[in-house]
Amino acid sequence: EHNLPGYEPVATCGEWLVALMNDSPQYAAGEIRTMQKHTLTDEVFVLLSGQCTLFVAEGGDKPEAIRAVTMKPGITYTVLKNVWHTHSLCKGTKVLVVENSDTDRSNSPIEFLDEEQWRWIKENSCRLFNKKGVCRMIPVPEKRMADSERTGPGPLIR
Repeated sequence: EHNLPGYEPVATCGEWLVALMNDSPQYAAGEIRTMQKHTLTDEVFVLLSGQCTLFVAEGGDKPEAIRAVTMKPGITYTVLKNVWHTHSLCKGTKVLVVENSDTDRSNSPIEFLDEEQWRWIKENSCRLFNKKGVCRMIPVPEKRMADSERTGPGPLIR
């Protein structure tokens, strides 16, 4: 069990690492300044509770053509290797993460977002807050940054 803010590995099984990602200031709308990708493996996310937007992007050295996907509880989202990604988690959100146990900074580059990308992610994260400061999601399934069509091969997530 992991109830503290942020990401925490909770179990390993052979080559797999299971972690929990809880809401924390780094995942709040407006605070997301980077995206990462994993060059050796896919990564799996399952929303356990709360509300989360998964952002995925094409691009080689830098993220491009960002898409927003509103995660649904209990659904498996597989971010394919070499796909840029990040998350926006609302207060009280918990996400299960499954990744290769040798995933680390050497095979998971991180890139800073440019100003336009940062603003777009901020606008497409948790946008409505109730009086208690808890955010509610506006569904943004398959919404894309800009209206350009995807040019790369294959899907970004399964």
